[in-house]
Amino acid sequence: MSKQRGVVVFADPIAESDRPHAEDAAARLGVALRIAASEEDLRTLLPEATVLVTQRTPVGTELIAAAPELRQVQTLEWISPPVDREAAAARRIVVVDVPNLSLLGVAEHTILLMLALVKRFPETLTRAMAGERADGVEEVKTTARVMSYNWLGQRDLGWLYHKRLGIIGFGKIGRAVAARANAFGMRVIYSSRHRLAEDEERRLGVTYTSLDDLLARADFVSLHARLTAENEHMIGAAAFAAMQATAYFINTARGGLVDEAALIDALRTRRIAGAGLDVFEYEPFRRDSPLLSLDNVVLTPHIAGTYDPDARKAQLTEVFEHVATALAGVSDQS
Repeated sequence: MSKQRGVVVFADPIAESDRPHAEDAAARLGVALRIAASEEDLRTLLPEATVLVTQRTPVGTELIAAAPELRQVQTLEWISPPVDREAAAARRIVVVDVPNLSLLGVAEHTILLMLALVKRFPETLTRAMAGERADGVEEVKTTARVMSYNWLGQRDLGWLYHKRLGIIGFGKIGRAVAARANAFGMRVIYSSRHRLAEDEERRLGVTYTSLDDLLARADFVSLHARLTAENEHMIGAAAFAAMQATAYFINTARGGLVDEAALIDALRTRRIAGAGLDVFEYEPFRRDSPLLSLDNVVLTPHIAGTYDPDARKAQLTEVFEHVATALAGVSDQS
């Protein structure tokens, strides 16, 4: 295969289940596909790369200089690796950010945890599946007017409509959560290091506020920040003390962002109403974790961003659509 047709280099290994789709897409375009097995392997592949696709590997000046044929860099966004965009622009290398669709799974899971808490879903499901009923409840044949509403006698059930959701960290996942919350008729406020432009806030239906104000006003506090050395345990005893006693805390980001001991204390003392957690300070959480003895938590085993083959296939399809664009540019110049 001639060099001018192009060589697509994946800077990071990909799942074996993804390889056939990538190979088929490359074959249809008539390009060579190379998948780096290591950093050393990547350096041997860079000189022939027309397109570089990265999921975790930073693309700095040195890597760009080592790829004289490079026309395009694609990032498979989750938490995007840094790309030296100035160095790329100087070489007229196009940088394309391809959405990682698993972030939508995290947004969906965030809504799931909120619903599970206000509908008391774990308890309701367990009792319903066990065939329980409240004392004195008899079976009735249902009609348009006759039914046995809430035959378990569940109390303190709620909903999301018109509740205030406070989102901490407003990157792509935070925005995806906001869009879904808006569909439920929630009122969304957010706190982030970087405020959006006012027209963007209006488009997304969100309002910016300080972290302190968010904690004090939100019915649900949902954490979507990145974990860094600086913000480890950013949510601790002071944050839980600032929240409403009726508020719920949701974490689908990283366990290390939260002082878990402080969270457990806030839940145990009913300082907050409850928590929905998909991430933990230790994973799997310890078998003797106090979280397991609490009745106001919903726990899931870090599955919010679960791998979805269909979503991954769609992402790879988009990757090779951008490859086709890059190759068209090469052909125009040849």
